[in-house]
Formats: sequence, C-alpha cells, structure tokens
Amino acid sequence: MKTFLVVETQDGGCDYTIGCGVRHYTMEAESYTALLEEVREVLRTYDEDHGLHSELAGSLGETHPEYLRSSVEVYEIASSHWVDLREFRQIVVDKRNADAAEKVEASERAELERLKAKYG
Repeated sequence: MKTFLVVETQDGGCDYTIGCGVRHYTMEAESYTALLEEVREVLRTYDEDHGLHSELAGSLGETHPEYLRSSVEVYEIASSHWVDLREFRQIVVDKRNADAAEKVEASERAELERLKAKYG
C-alpha cells in the first residue's frame, strides 16, 4: 500500500486567507492508477455534497467559475518523519535570551565606563 498526498486548488473566490482555495488530504492505494479512481470518487462525492453535481456545475461554472476546482496535484509520499518542534522553539528562546543578556551586559559595561570616567 502506497500513501499519496492529494492537493486540490480553486482559483479565485479567496479572501487572501492563507490556504484559501486549497484542500489537501492523504489517501492510500495499491498504485497510482488505483489512486486516480479513488480520487475521482472523492471529487464526485465532494461536488455532490457541496451542490456542484453535474446539472448545477455547468451553470454554476458559467456564473461563478471561482467555485470550480482548477487543479488537482498528487504526490506519492516515499517517507515521512515526525519533527519535534519543541527543540526548534527552545533554540529560538535560547538565542533570544542570549541576545537580551548581551544587550544588558553592554549597557552595564557602558554605565561602568561612564562611572569610571566620572569618578576615576
């Protein structure tokens, strides 16, 4: 069994929201050909569930083409790996803390030099 990522896009009709007009999901199939049959069924079912079945899709596509799917891409997933984002976040926090500590030390050293110059 192979795993595939299916990405559907819809041109137009977006409100500039990230991911607007994009729907993605994973599917498993024995082959790419078998996957295409399953994708066709998913698309047909989705269109029917959302009022885009054949008799409406024609008129809807003519009056509101932004509602129609413009492309479908399929990617075969060869491998996937879980990434622990806590480690990446901790690196950012540590760097931010180190930068803040350096800034405080530089300020304190400048104050020390000012006081040395003033009081000898």
